[in-house]
Amino acid sequence: MSLVISVLTGAVLLILNLTILTQKDYQEVFVGQAQQQLLMMAKSTSRSLAEFITMQKNVLKSFATDPLLLNVDSHTDYVQLEVRYKELEGEIGGFYIISPKGIVTHRYPHKNRVGKDFSKKPGVATVLKTHKPYVSELFFSDSGKPCFTVLEPIIVNGQFFGILRALTYVDTLYKKFFDPIKIGNIGYAWAVGRDQKIILHPNYDYIGKTVEQLVGSENVTTDKSEMTDILYRMVNGEEGGGIFNSNWLANNVGKNTKELTAYAPAALGNQIWSVAVSMDYSEILTPIKAQTRKTFILAAVMVLLFVIVGIIIIGKQHQEAVLKKEAENFRKLSEANEALRLSEEKLTRSQKMESLGLLAGGVAHDLNNVLSGIVSYPELLLLNLPDESELRKPIETIRTSGLRASAIVQDLLTVARGVAITKEPLSLNEHIISYLESPEFEKLALFHPAVSVKTNLDSDLLNLKGSSIHVRKVIMNLVSNASEAISGQGNVIITTTNRYVDKIQKKYDHIGEGEYTILSVADDGPGIPPDDLERMFEPFYTKKVMGRSGTGLGLAVVWNIVQDHKGYIDVFSNGNGTTFELFFPATREDIIDNDEITALEELKGKGETILIIDDIETQLDISSEMLEKLGYKTINVKSGEDGIHYLKDHSVDLILLDMIMEPGMSGKETYKEIVGLHPNQKAILVSGFAETKEVAEAQKIGAGKFIKKPFTISQIGLAVKDEIYN
Repeated sequence: MSLVISVLTGAVLLILNLTILTQKDYQEVFVGQAQQQLLMMAKSTSRSLAEFITMQKNVLKSFATDPLLLNVDSHTDYVQLEVRYKELEGEIGGFYIISPKGIVTHRYPHKNRVGKDFSKKPGVATVLKTHKPYVSELFFSDSGKPCFTVLEPIIVNGQFFGILRALTYVDTLYKKFFDPIKIGNIGYAWAVGRDQKIILHPNYDYIGKTVEQLVGSENVTTDKSEMTDILYRMVNGEEGGGIFNSNWLANNVGKNTKELTAYAPAALGNQIWSVAVSMDYSEILTPIKAQTRKTFILAAVMVLLFVIVGIIIIGKQHQEAVLKKEAENFRKLSEANEALRLSEEKLTRSQKMESLGLLAGGVAHDLNNVLSGIVSYPELLLLNLPDESELRKPIETIRTSGLRASAIVQDLLTVARGVAITKEPLSLNEHIISYLESPEFEKLALFHPAVSVKTNLDSDLLNLKGSSIHVRKVIMNLVSNASEAISGQGNVIITTTNRYVDKIQKKYDHIGEGEYTILSVADDGPGIPPDDLERMFEPFYTKKVMGRSGTGLGLAVVWNIVQDHKGYIDVFSNGNGTTFELFFPATREDIIDNDEITALEELKGKGETILIIDDIETQLDISSEMLEKLGYKTINVKSGEDGIHYLKDHSVDLILLDMIMEPGMSGKETYKEIVGLHPNQKAILVSGFAETKEVAEAQKIGAGKFIKKPFTISQIGLAVKDEIYN
């Protein structure tokens, strides 16, 4: 009997120990899953916020470049503002047009601020000075509502005409993006800016106050070390999570609560907000505690039914393994889901283009066989005909028609097989100017005499590596399409610029990271209907009148040429016109130019050592290659931490320092640490963003010039030489 009691007692102790261990494992799994779900919510919400602000900026940019905006020359003329306001109605509080002197000339829908001086309003002074887009900091309107503004400079043909300003109340953002988020009974989302001020929060009284103010207030308590650590990572644009005790987040509870939170950055141009999602930690443990109680009851029953102990233990072990496997599958599924969503649309479009391209290739192959005789034999006949022969004119007509058909076949082959040609460095600006001086353009101008073609070409445009004949074909097709889209009088604007993309962008196409040479062709025609946007690059898909113009291959040829140049296409259209933006990968290779070579000789160094700190590997390679070509020795590191580690045992003549590096230390933080190791260390600051407050702060402690990516070899050469020798 005593043996039985001992065995039963041992079984009870064994089951209790297993229960405690299982509870701990359950807790790790459930907390891990909850943390991942909160992080997914935070990242999804931050993306939605960024897309919302980007949409506002695109609308403002489109409006700011609209020639009709410059015709708003009366304080009573609000037609254009009303049209644009309706595009964002319910999402912004109003539009403002501000003169170059900072005076409000128009406001819609309210007009009571016209004539007021807004030069000291948040962000206005910055745009008046820099003529660059800007997202303002959080501020309170005259009516006491927290808000922020998106500002876009009005620049036409290089002349600054003022600012277009859109005001958005933060409660609009909260209702749109944060209010729908439901986490447990009391969880919710909130956001904080780089200045540590609360931007979005369900407790309206917290908005505009810093976390430090809330932590130090009379009714708010928290573990400062926990909160300070999390807040530090948030304001530095990191993503992650943590656990801390507070009652200022759990304002719906009114007592100190252990909080589980996750956060992710939302990049809004010059501003970076951090979106956090928090929930009551005890809600995660509730199902675990319930499971524990059931297990203890089961232990008591198993004392009486000892014969089935083995079965129960095996069942629990199996259940634990399944639970851990499901947790791992859930994590992998979450990571793969986003990648699948991003690639699905592009894959569908590519498959459709590929199938239509195969059809086009088959047609082109058969047509080439037929056209051989139509093009070749007339040439032979003409050689043997006298000039006065009556047959000469009809035979020349046959030959001309055959050559035209042959050109169409070449377009079909481009659609079917792509552009399999040798690529070399070329100037996009020179090709545009060459086309506008060509007989083809003169013929187009005769067909559309009421259409004016204008250019806005970047004088510092980077070269692209491509085929001259095919790049010219792209320019010709886009300008021709834009001209034909205008039924009466109108304008076609050709623009070129450099652009640096440091994160994948989802537009009409998914645009990858890198430096790009941009070709933009815009018209002020009636626009493209939404149903046609998805199909316009398909071969033979055309809305032109049969027999008048076009084969339906023009845009299909453009699409294939851009794809074969490893580029991307973005299209945006509305009732005021259509803009095609082509992203060609930029190259640092030079077109042979003796003057350029002579100029570079003057920029060469004397073998000085330059440390390059940048988190983008391609940018490290580009910068290193440019500087070594100028005669400098370079050392590359991928983070601020690596740069500091290297400088503990080495010294360099100059540092080329990226200001924004994720994750890890920012450029300002890195330079501050370096100055502690090497006082008076020379440095040049670079970034794909506009010059920020952090750039100015780094310059105050000794950093030198700021250069915006992408930069040319002349720009970096002048800056380095000036910094080292002066």
